[in-house]
Amino acid sequence: MADFAASTELGEFLGFPADAGTRGTLMLGLASAAIRRACEGMTLDAFTGRVETFGPTDIDTLFLSERPVTALTSVVEDGTTLTEFVWTRWGTIRKISEAAWDIGNTVVTYDSGFASTSDEAVTLKTICLEVAALAFTNEPNNGPEQFGGGVEAVGWAPRIVLTDRHLALLRDFGPVPVG
Repeated sequence: MADFAASTELGEFLGFPADAGTRGTLMLGLASAAIRRACEGMTLDAFTGRVETFGPTDIDTLFLSERPVTALTSVVEDGTTLTEFVWTRWGTIRKISEAAWDIGNTVVTYDSGFASTSDEAVTLKTICLEVAALAFTNEPNNGPEQFGGGVEAVGWAPRIVLTDRHLALLRDFGPVPVG
């Protein structure tokens, strides 16, 4: 999984003349992992053409493993392509007839995650940059200091922290109850 921002973007975010280097890349990776963890395993990166196969079942709802679902390409039950079904971005699929999925194997092809230009992806990038910047500079109120020709962060050991504001913004990215 890719980080939500690049080291060059972190450098620009911090006002550096160049990218934030390997330390910045590390902080972005840690911040991205913390964001994914806060979202409880939701697929946040865009993925096209995901395929899942379900065995026959006596329930009327299928639950896709990756969310949010952004497009549903096909639903094939026991070799027959279905056209009368409804789906949600939260990964549920139901037949309009509300019948069970009990005829045979069902193969679902779909897309999931957020496009890099979507408002959701921009929000994730912003949170990632803020969290990484706090860790990079070691202190929420102090920026990096110049010593000679390079930039060096001083202070306490870095911590990756999602603030209450970040967690509130991420709340909509996590799983939701369905049914």
